[in-house]
Amino acid sequence: MKNSSAPFTILFLEDNVVSAKVLQARLRKEMPSVRFLHGKTIAEAHLLTAEFEADLFILDVVLPDGSGLDFLADVQTINPDASVILMSATDTKRLKQMRLENGAPHFFAKPLDLRAVVALVRHYVDEQGREPALIAENAAPTGFSARLQETGALEVIQFRCMTRATAMLEFSTPELVAGLVHLSEGQIIHAETGDLLGMEALVEILSWEGGAMREVPGLHSEVRSIAGSSELLLMHAAQEIDESRALA
Repeated sequence: MKNSSAPFTILFLEDNVVSAKVLQARLRKEMPSVRFLHGKTIAEAHLLTAEFEADLFILDVVLPDGSGLDFLADVQTINPDASVILMSATDTKRLKQMRLENGAPHFFAKPLDLRAVVALVRHYVDEQGREPALIAENAAPTGFSARLQETGALEVIQFRCMTRATAMLEFSTPELVAGLVHLSEGQIIHAETGDLLGMEALVEILSWEGGAMREVPGLHSEVRSIAGSSELLLMHAAQEIDESRALA
């Protein structure tokens, strides 16, 4: 049995960088003693398992270099005592049957229900007698940051809308042009960059390629320059960008 003083370690195998950053930030806020490892490919996961002993594997089924189900067989050899959670954007009866046949008792459809995932992680931490070291409710929230080479502003905003975030998202281009998008409970309420406000600013920010983003949780503007369904707003903005690029 692993030493109870060692940190509870999670290996999160998922090629979406934003999903990993969001889950890591949530776990860091609620269970800061948990070690979080992220691999975007099966090859990266093998490198991580060569260096660290994971207690819990959270595996996406579809990966750039194979299937999470294939890696699951390796997990059972690497650490037969580890717990496994499978996740997929396709929740089919066959997939559920396959994960049971392969010894993965838990399955989550994507996008992940973060509250349910964190609750299950806490269960595993408690089960092994590890101290979750919860942060007090009045502790400062921790956001996340990311480079945008692999994931664009649209994907970041979509994900934070789906997780019903209240936050300020700060985007910057490689030339350090900055733009802000404010969310309130998953709804886009304001955007600004330079002299642009509202939808004009949102379209401009979504058109940027590369750069970086930073999140400030719990903060949003008192100014409301955008109204309507975030899903429709993003769809219309994406269409406008596609039309502009087609004319260029």
